[in-house]
Amino acid sequence: MAGQIKESVSKKVVLVALEQPRQVVHCHGPEEVAVTFGIALANYPPSVMRLPFCVVLLDVSGLDTESEETGRRSRRALNRVTSVIRGALRDGDIIVRYGQKRFALLLLGADEQASGKICQRIKEAIHRYFFIDIRWRSPITLEFALTEHDPESGNDISELIFSNEKNIRLAKSLGDGAIVTRSEAQEAFLSHRSFVFHLGDWLDSELLTENIDD
Repeated sequence: MAGQIKESVSKKVVLVALEQPRQVVHCHGPEEVAVTFGIALANYPPSVMRLPFCVVLLDVSGLDTESEETGRRSRRALNRVTSVIRGALRDGDIIVRYGQKRFALLLLGADEQASGKICQRIKEAIHRYFFIDIRWRSPITLEFALTEHDPESGNDISELIFSNEKNIRLAKSLGDGAIVTRSEAQEAFLSHRSFVFHLGDWLDSELLTENIDD
């Protein structure tokens, strides 16, 4: 399966090479995104892996691309979103679009703080274009989940991407253009009260028995 994914995206990754920065690659899911970013990083010298970089997951809300009435207009707007995001990135950054309304960004040489500023710049660019330049009336919301690569921890691209897949749910629950870092997501998870069940939580059988007896 991994070999098939690599073969299917390797030609597209040529578009992401240094000769054509900020190009958009289309993938079918997080697995392809991981392979795409991995191949792209292989084009850089090994020293790049010792520098900070972040993977960002960006989810677009407010565009109903499936509606018969507004679908075509929303799809055109989503293409404009793609262009605006690309224009807000730096040369050398990589943008991948997958699913209907989701993007993944590879921000080289950017730590968590710098990546947060880039996400904020994207939000401002979207707001300026849709709500000021063309006076788009429908609300468009962008939520972000970002994770910084830690060379000492050995976390790879796949870990960063799937961590963001989980954390984007928190960003969407917060809404209003939330930008959620990995550390913030971990703090939010740890702050859950022990007697409230959340998907993926470990249940303490003694605590459950105590609550039932009460």
